[in-house]
Amino acid sequence: MDIMTTTKKKKIKQPVEGTLFFTYTLDWLEDWAPQQGLSQHTVISYRSALKLLFEYITILGYNVNNFYFRHVDRDFVRGWLQWLVDVRHNSNSTVNTRLAALKAYIEFAVAEDPILVSVKYKIDTIHQLKVKQTVKQILNRQQIQLLIDCIPDDPRSFRDRVMIMLMLETACRVSELLSLKMNSIHINTSDPYIKFDGKGKKQRVVMINHGMAQTLKDYFDIFHNNDYSPATDLVFYTIHGGLATQMNSRTFQALLSKYCNLAREKDLTFPERVHPHMLRRTRATLFYQENVPYELVSGILGHEQLETTAIYASPSLEMIREAVGNGLVKQHEEPPRWKALMHEVAQYLGPTNKTKKTK
Repeated sequence: MDIMTTTKKKKIKQPVEGTLFFTYTLDWLEDWAPQQGLSQHTVISYRSALKLLFEYITILGYNVNNFYFRHVDRDFVRGWLQWLVDVRHNSNSTVNTRLAALKAYIEFAVAEDPILVSVKYKIDTIHQLKVKQTVKQILNRQQIQLLIDCIPDDPRSFRDRVMIMLMLETACRVSELLSLKMNSIHINTSDPYIKFDGKGKKQRVVMINHGMAQTLKDYFDIFHNNDYSPATDLVFYTIHGGLATQMNSRTFQALLSKYCNLAREKDLTFPERVHPHMLRRTRATLFYQENVPYELVSGILGHEQLETTAIYASPSLEMIREAVGNGLVKQHEEPPRWKALMHEVAQYLGPTNKTKKTK
C-alpha cells in the first residue's frame, strides 16, 4: 500500500465536531515532557514524529483546524507508517520510534480528556514492525587501549582523554557526562565515586578505581584549580565568548570520531563508526564478561528493568563461539479557545519541506 493508493481509497472527510488532534501538542512537548525528566533527545524525537504526521495530513488535504482525533484510526496510522517507509525511507526501527511517539501523545491526550480513550484502544492494537536483530559492535580491550593511546599528549586533548576514559570507566550516558557538576565528583576518599543525574532526574552512584580518581585530580589541576580557570561548576566545558559553557553532544561525537580515525589508521579492524553509546555498551559488555551480576550492572547503568541491561550487555562474539564450542546451546464539542492555538501549533510543528504534496 502506498500513499497514492491510500489517498484514492479514502475520501477526505469534512470537518466534524470533536477534539482537534493537535490540541495538546504544546502542553505535551513543552510542559509535560520536561516535568517528567525526559531527555532532550526524547523530546526532539517526539516532536519530529508529530512534524512528520503534520506533513502527512497536509498531503492528504487536512490542516490543524480540520484534523480531529476521530480521524486517527487504524487505517490512517497504517497509511502513515507505510508513507514513512516508502516516501521518507525510514527504517523499521525508526518507524517504530515514530509509532511509539504517537501512542505516547495519544496516551497524554486521554489523560487530559478521557473521552478520547476509544482512539487509544484502536491505536494500541497496531504492532511495531519487525526489526532484524544484529550483533551490536563494541570495542575490545586492545581497541580501547589503542583509542586512548591515539589521543595526543597536550592539555586540550587531555580533557578529551579524560572524558572518553570516564565514559569507558562508568558506562555513563553522554548527556550525563556533559552535564556532570564538580560537586558530583567524590575522589578524596578511600572509595572514590561519582553521582550521576540520569533519566527522570534519578540519581545513582558509580564507584571508580583509584587510577581514574588520580586522573581526575590531574585534570582538575589543569582545568579548574588555577588562576586561569573559568568560574564554572561544569566538570567538562568549552569556552564561547570567554565564558565556560556545556559542550553539546555533536561536539563530543566529533572529537571521538577524530581519535577513532587515528586508531583506524593503525588498526584496520577498528570499527568504522564509533559513537558515545558504543562506549557505554562496551563497558556494559565488559561487566558481563567479568561475571558482574545483572542486578549490579543494572544499577550502574541506571536501568529500571533488567531486560534493558540484557540488551546492552550482550555477549561478545568470542563468548558466543565459546558457548557453542562447549555445547551451550470516542466525541464532544471543541472549545472555541483552541482556534487561536491551532495557528501556533502549525507554526510550532511547521512543514519539513522535504516531501512534495501528492496531486
